[in-house]
Amino acid sequence: MASEFIKNQHGALGKFLFIILAGGVLSLAFALECLGSCNVLELDPLSEKTGKIEKIDLSGYFYYLREPRGRRLSIEDVSSPAFSKRFMPVPKNNFGFVSDVFWLRLTVENGAQSVQKRFLEIDFPFLDRIEFYEPLHQGYRLHLTGRRFPFDTREIKHRDFVFTCNVPSGVHEFFIRIETESAMFFPSTLWLPRAFWEKEEDAQFAFGMYYGILAVMAIFNFFVFISLKDASYFYYVLYILFFGLYQMTANGLAYEYLWPQAVWWNRHSTILFASMAMISAVLFAKNFLKSSQVMPRLDRLMTCFVLAVLVLAGLSLFVSYKIMVQVAVFFGAIFILLLMSAGFVGLRNGQRSARYFIMAWSMVLIGIGILILRNIGLLGANFFVLYAIQFGSVLDVVLLSFALADRINELRRDRELAFRQIMAHKQQIETQREAMIRELHDGIGALTSNISLLAAKAAEIVGKGEIRKELTTIGELARQGRAEIDSFMQCLDEGEQSPEALQAELRYLGNRLVTPHGISFVMNSRLNPREGDDINPFVWLSVLKIYQEALTNVVKHSGASKVEVELIISDGRLKLDIRDDGVGISKKQPNGPLGRGLKNMKKRAAILGGKLTITYENGTYIRLEVPLGVKV
Repeated sequence: MASEFIKNQHGALGKFLFIILAGGVLSLAFALECLGSCNVLELDPLSEKTGKIEKIDLSGYFYYLREPRGRRLSIEDVSSPAFSKRFMPVPKNNFGFVSDVFWLRLTVENGAQSVQKRFLEIDFPFLDRIEFYEPLHQGYRLHLTGRRFPFDTREIKHRDFVFTCNVPSGVHEFFIRIETESAMFFPSTLWLPRAFWEKEEDAQFAFGMYYGILAVMAIFNFFVFISLKDASYFYYVLYILFFGLYQMTANGLAYEYLWPQAVWWNRHSTILFASMAMISAVLFAKNFLKSSQVMPRLDRLMTCFVLAVLVLAGLSLFVSYKIMVQVAVFFGAIFILLLMSAGFVGLRNGQRSARYFIMAWSMVLIGIGILILRNIGLLGANFFVLYAIQFGSVLDVVLLSFALADRINELRRDRELAFRQIMAHKQQIETQREAMIRELHDGIGALTSNISLLAAKAAEIVGKGEIRKELTTIGELARQGRAEIDSFMQCLDEGEQSPEALQAELRYLGNRLVTPHGISFVMNSRLNPREGDDINPFVWLSVLKIYQEALTNVVKHSGASKVEVELIISDGRLKLDIRDDGVGISKKQPNGPLGRGLKNMKKRAAILGGKLTITYENGTYIRLEVPLGVKV
């Protein structure tokens, strides 16, 4: 029983293995049959009349051969039976950045009795040299084009590489030799001529819409920049211009319409425009998000990135395109990381407009990411992959405009809030000022008045003598104190005053204090105030006190016959020069009344954030310098 069971088990296992083997053989045969069938492209003989098949994606019909390094193969070589078996099915139409030269073979079967005409389009304008070999009854006809040749050498004047394929009756092989420093990327389509030109009309309309949107947004935001003087708009306009030029070079439109004879410039301008677009975008982000204030570390990284890309832009004009394009891809990845990081940091710090910024750059950065993946061979070619940047950049431009508009609204709201806070603060200051005036008038002012009256009354009672003299002195000091308080209250009550009012007050005081003592008084002034250079009451009062003390010293101590005063108000600063022709103020009594007076003058100047200097050559020269913007 046991041996029979084992025997049955072995028989079942053998049957199972036989089924697997047979299935594998059949699958392999089926795969080889499919592989062989996909090698030949069969043209519909009625397609030109019915329009049944308008275009054919050739990605599943190409076979490829890498040309041996150091050996230049000819069309006779690759079309010979010896090389036929060396061609391999193309697994994808994008091999990334490779240094090899590729030969492509396309086998086409025309079942009609007449020649069928088709257009073969390679939709990648960065291929340097393309040799398209069209079969004839004997031999091949060469069509030569590529980015290394002037635009007008192309058989069909088109932004992409388009070749006429005249397919005779029967089975024929077409060969394409591609040599390039960019990615080995050859998305190809076989078109009926009518379908191709219909597609081209739609494409031209779409490109017109795309570049029209970019142009309108650039012009509109440029005028906004002129109106608002906001640097964000300037960098945004630069970004649109450089990105638009980059797209025109990438689409082949710049070579077709802007510089069709400039072969060298066409090869090198792509990386230059891409670099300038990245620089403009990062500068826009720095300014828009206020990165120097909100994210200083990331701001420094963005500044270093801008400098590095600026070097990349310069080198792109001299260094091999093959090297620079791969470096540019690396910088493109860093560019994506920097902008998205800046957007999320700004959002984390409460910047409302950062939401639009993130959404906007997500669109274009997804497009750039798709472009990078396409160029390194990880993505194939389809309509979305080919035009992902166009879709993303249009959304980017629109969303960034929303972001700028939202920031304007945010700034307006901030200004309104700041204005309300300033008005509330001014109202609080006004209330405090009125309370201070009342306290001075009703408190200290009334006290000094009472002291003066009581001193006068006591002097009358006492009569003559030393006590009467002291009482008279007390009364005089009380009246002077009351005058000081009245002067201070007047400054508080009148508030800020103009430089012209200060000039008039200084002239009046000078004539009143100096002229009665036989001293000549001369005053000059140079007033060039800025907007907002009105003088607050504390500065006003301090300047007057210093000025009054200086003139009093001249009258009492200098023995001068002339005093010259010059007032200068310019660039937010006040300068007051007082010069006399006397014997000079003595410095031998630093602790006397005169020394204490000079010290008090310097202290007043220091409180205002200014300084007072005194020199004693040929009289006394006093200079007071005070910033007008000081808030005491």
